[in-house]
Amino acid sequence: MNEHMVFLVPKFNLPVRDPVTKDIMLPEGEEKPLFGKEGRYWRRRINEGCVEIKIKKVEKNIIVEKVKKFEKNIRLQKPIKEG
Repeated sequence: MNEHMVFLVPKFNLPVRDPVTKDIMLPEGEEKPLFGKEGRYWRRRINEGCVEIKIKKVEKNIIVEKVKKFEKNIRLQKPIKEG
């Protein structure tokens, strides 16, 4: 997935039309851009609450690994002495 693309899923089984293809979005969701002309359209749909961003399990695992690595690096740093 491109860094500028997100996986969007329609909420409440609402029919959401793609501005480029004019097709109704799949209920399982689709990958859509967040930047450019088309991205503006999808950001408006997110703000309206018509669609929501879903993070895939693989991406969640990557995020969790990065957080754990960051926390480990913080613990390894020497404490700052006061005074």
